[in-house]
Amino acid sequence: MVLVAVNLAIALVVVSHYGQSTDERNNIEFARQTLLSYAHPERPYLDPLREDKGPFYLMLWFGVGEWLGRTVPPWELVDGRHFVNFLAFQLAVISIYALSVKLVPPLPALAATLLFETQPLFWGHAFINQKDSPFMALFAASVALGLAMADRLGQPPSEGPPARGEGRRPAFRLIAAEAWRRDPARGFKAVALFFVLALVVPTTRILLEGPIRAATDRLVRSAYRGEAWTPINQVFRRLAENAAAVDPAAYVQRTDRLVDLGTLLLSVVMLVVAASIVWRTWTGSRGIGRAFVRDLWEGIATPLPRILFPAAMVLGMTIAVRSVGLYAGLLAVGYAVARGGPRVIVPLAIYVGAAGLVAILLWPQLWLDPAAMFAGSLSRTLQFPGVHQTLFEGVALASDDLPRWYLPELMAIQYTLPGIFFILIGLWVAVRRVRRCDPKTGRLAVLLLWPLAPFLATVVFRSPIYNYTRQVLFMMPPLFVLTALSIDPVLRAVRAKGAAAAMVAVLIAPGVWAIANLHPYEYGYFNELVGGVRGAYGRFMSDYWCTSFREAMRYVNDVAPPSARVAVSGAEGSAVPFARGDLVLKDESEIELDPSFRPVLVLACNWATVDPDFFPQAPVLYAVERAGVPLAVVKQLGPLE
Repeated sequence: MVLVAVNLAIALVVVSHYGQSTDERNNIEFARQTLLSYAHPERPYLDPLREDKGPFYLMLWFGVGEWLGRTVPPWELVDGRHFVNFLAFQLAVISIYALSVKLVPPLPALAATLLFETQPLFWGHAFINQKDSPFMALFAASVALGLAMADRLGQPPSEGPPARGEGRRPAFRLIAAEAWRRDPARGFKAVALFFVLALVVPTTRILLEGPIRAATDRLVRSAYRGEAWTPINQVFRRLAENAAAVDPAAYVQRTDRLVDLGTLLLSVVMLVVAASIVWRTWTGSRGIGRAFVRDLWEGIATPLPRILFPAAMVLGMTIAVRSVGLYAGLLAVGYAVARGGPRVIVPLAIYVGAAGLVAILLWPQLWLDPAAMFAGSLSRTLQFPGVHQTLFEGVALASDDLPRWYLPELMAIQYTLPGIFFILIGLWVAVRRVRRCDPKTGRLAVLLLWPLAPFLATVVFRSPIYNYTRQVLFMMPPLFVLTALSIDPVLRAVRAKGAAAAMVAVLIAPGVWAIANLHPYEYGYFNELVGGVRGAYGRFMSDYWCTSFREAMRYVNDVAPPSARVAVSGAEGSAVPFARGDLVLKDESEIELDPSFRPVLVLACNWATVDPDFFPQAPVLYAVERAGVPLAVVKQLGPLE
């Protein structure tokens, strides 16, 4: 808590330095309109461009942030919203410490937490990112609370004498433990197989959903015209007696919902079958059915732990931010089942059900058809249809055409070198301990699987991402939790507390130094493997969200004549909140529609700082720079007096 208090004290001082990110203005409107859905729940607000995202955090961010912006005198509205972002980031800090301290003593756990929060990439996003950073924090909190809940569920009841004859009838978990002791390698392979199937089955469903949906679309339209196979035409005429008065798109939409439910149920059945096959392959024991029923009944009779409902609430909040938050629940459920067997099934059903209710309550867009709309959101998240360009190794690449090494390379060049070193060692230590059936194998397996799924989705299945790693920030916390495993022996080798503290200071020094030098554009950090921020210039973007417009607009406000016209290249929405009231700002698209617009000044960021082809003849009057790299420039086109 001391660390969190220090963080918030720093945030109170520096929050007003950060500019507005590119899509912040659109998210404000989305949050405002979604909040109105609670006044008329029969007509919830729908935005086709945001079907893949839940509105929960944005509503909280908008409501609390705007209030803070009006209440704290020196702040603007954007500062209040950014402070809420940083508050949310503290959930990630707390969760990483809570997860680390279950593996190592407090000092290396604290060191791992400090290493995480002093990564310039995370520190910068903690203020300006109202989507990915809060989701990362909620996801980490969901996993931390879910594992704590699973530990409580996995404890055998201690009250009361054993039932008559119970000692002669081994419980389900004892059968599993005996099978594991008898052949740990086989047991590990079986568990690994189950988790692989748990990932492959839903992924396969998502990949096949598009072709299946297209096929059913063609089939329904053919039946509507009477051109399908005769039995199908007959069934369609019986079910749709008034087809002539109804648009065929309505039937296609209904069929799509059936496809969503059918494929979802099929995935569940396939997972249950896969789990049964894996279990029988692993144990080969008899009496499993009776043990299963006994343990199931034992779980029903056991009181629920108090932490179950807070864990469910946080999971529901996470899902209501982004549908892939469901993965945090799957990790917790898998860990709980591995620890407790059938006795945790009923409590877990309550946990999942409560989380689902919270998610629906906080996600008005789901109210019309929760199952179908959630499935559509998940599919859109994994196969994002919008195409965005990203500068990668000096080439502008489309988000759906990225090389497989895109994510691994960015992870290697956007963390500090100590962070990369201790992450790699931590991963190696964790894999070794899992293979040796360490007492903490379950937790270590969760920490390894947590980043594995999004990594495979991006690298193997080519799920589109852009703006570098921001969409997959939620996979990063476990990597830093595992650094505690590699930091622990280093600190144990140092007996003096002062020397240990000095080693921790050396560990975080590169991140702290970069944060101080890049502030408030820390999220554009690149390490020494590419020559730092200066070496990355021209190859990567250091301010793709144009937050440097806030600093640039201070200069424009000082030098621009009254009612001056300003041409903007980049995110106009990042400049407008900080512009003087009399200035007229227009971006490239607006200038094309108004050829008579004659700007006096040009404001440019992002691509323009790399390839300055926006009014190239205009001389640069002022530049926002960090580490010698221009982030935003102001050019002069007309007289300033």
